[in-house]
Amino acid sequence: MRRNITDFIVNAARMVLALVFIFSGWVKANDPMGMNYKLDPYLSAWGLDLPRMTVVVGAVLLASVEFTLGVCLLLGISRRKTAWFTLWMMGGLTAFTVYVVSFTPVEDCGCFSDVLLIPNWATVLKNVILLACAGLLVWKPYRQVTFLSHSTGWMVSTWTMLFSLVFSFYCYYCLPVTDMQPFHLGADMESLIQVPDSLRPTYTSVAVYRKDGKELTFDIEDEPDSTWAFVRVDRKIEKAGAEPMVKNFTMTDADGYDYTDDLLADTSYTFLLILPDVEDADDSNIGKINEMYDYSLSHGYAFYGLTSSSPALVSEWKDMTGAEYPLLQGDLDALRRMVRSNPGLMLLHQGKVIAKWSQALMPGEEDIHAPLPSLHLDQCAIQREQSRQFWSLAIYLMPIIFVWIVQILARRLRVNRRKKSREQPQKGQEESH
Repeated sequence: MRRNITDFIVNAARMVLALVFIFSGWVKANDPMGMNYKLDPYLSAWGLDLPRMTVVVGAVLLASVEFTLGVCLLLGISRRKTAWFTLWMMGGLTAFTVYVVSFTPVEDCGCFSDVLLIPNWATVLKNVILLACAGLLVWKPYRQVTFLSHSTGWMVSTWTMLFSLVFSFYCYYCLPVTDMQPFHLGADMESLIQVPDSLRPTYTSVAVYRKDGKELTFDIEDEPDSTWAFVRVDRKIEKAGAEPMVKNFTMTDADGYDYTDDLLADTSYTFLLILPDVEDADDSNIGKINEMYDYSLSHGYAFYGLTSSSPALVSEWKDMTGAEYPLLQGDLDALRRMVRSNPGLMLLHQGKVIAKWSQALMPGEEDIHAPLPSLHLDQCAIQREQSRQFWSLAIYLMPIIFVWIVQILARRLRVNRRKKSREQPQKGQEESH
């Protein structure tokens, strides 16, 4: 009975660790650009100016290690080594989060990218619990249930690491396979950046008057006698309102005019070229971007560029690329959440997101050459996203399932051989009698 309880506790701790590491590794691998953005505040706080690709590679390696470790824990691969590695890793992460809480002005640790935001104190508590779970595995490593033999476990762990690395770089160049940002396919821009009238805060106004050095408030309609001197009008919140899902979304030109209402009121198609940071933007597909702008002009579609860079950098970009499209100012965080690429292209129809392209997959005139209604890009984009999700999962699982089936067949073959080897001496003895 006591052994059963110990086994249950150890395997429960192992499952908690496995699920957390798999989830954490997957969200990072699925969105390496987002993890890259999460590391920026740390680099700024430490005064480090690393090349962008160096940071991306670091994010990809972290995602691959976490995901592989989670799979090893889930399947019971190299139980003792995995338990010790988990303990070392959780010890380092716990110490790091304590340091972040104590000395670094970073509000979110970025453990789960943008998918799950938790405060730093909660992250410390989470890591302490996971560290205790890892300690249980080190204490009783062989109480963990294993699903793969040693001869097949190393193949699964190696394949998992390789797949995670390739998957991460694929998502970096071709956008996340599963878009978990607010501006995903089918998202309505108005619902993201504005609050409905019914959910906006309501206020009441009162007039403040002074008499004999004392101030009193009166309803706006109720005016006191002439002996009272008017001071001001105060607004008080009567009912708290909601906040938009995406804050600080703006589209302003050099004169301060905001194009947001124009964007939401457009019942046709709108192209948005997203350039969060002009200095880091990839200019290898500038020709295709200019082709898409010419295409939008010829078909009467709106085309805006959005960036958070300074007017001087915007001017340099225009001179370098020959851009004739308007480049409006937007909030850096909002732009980074719109398309995980710099630059990236987003297509709206009646204010809804119907297609997105990374810099590496930027369309040109050979891809989009007819009026948009005849191309059905919204259906194609959704089908493409579903196909990418299915094949990513299938490509990862098929080799593992194959290895598992081979292991079962090999085990049965060994059992049958042993059974036959035991039966042969018995038959020989019977024949001798």
